[in-house]
Amino acid sequence: MSLPLLDGLVHLAVASGCGGTTLGLQCVRRELESGGRAIWVSPESPNPDRFRQLLHSIPLSSLSKLHLFPCGDAISTGVDAAGRLSNTLDTSLIVIDDWTSRSGHVDPMAASAISELVKSMPENPPNLLVISALYEDASGEETWKVRGRGKLEECGCRTWLLTVEEGGHQRRQLDTGQEKLSLILGDGGFKARSHSSSSTKP
Repeated sequence: MSLPLLDGLVHLAVASGCGGTTLGLQCVRRELESGGRAIWVSPESPNPDRFRQLLHSIPLSSLSKLHLFPCGDAISTGVDAAGRLSNTLDTSLIVIDDWTSRSGHVDPMAASAISELVKSMPENPPNLLVISALYEDASGEETWKVRGRGKLEECGCRTWLLTVEEGGHQRRQLDTGQEKLSLILGDGGFKARSHSSSSTKP
């Protein structure tokens, strides 16, 4: 069983240490393997060792179709640049990793830039994966809270949750809102183990 295909706009909310960047890089690898072009926006470039682990099998000719935009705290600037490049080149995937701070208020400039990016997409738009950190619900009403969920759902993003599965260690659960998949995290990324057919919104 493989990981679910990205189809449209997805907001991946990730519990600390669960591997959100890894899943994003796996999505990039799949696009490059199929001949697509991908854009990656994040405060910093992905960890070089992890980057090599996950993309070592990609030929240089295909790897040249991955465009990295490390932009520090100015995520909105990186998103704007990604939008301009995407409208110039035939792009199949845009990943925006760690799009807002892990504490405090959601970055309003980043949220606005993502909204404008979605509005400016062409008739056959690229898939969009936006990654952020989950945080625990202090009220106790829910297990997790998704930072910026409302703002991104207004843009049309579906919310996926990536958390530690019972049993811990390298076991993870990906909840797409339609199904829950049990995953194992290894050097080559995630592999799916099993799934259930339905899910409830957290």
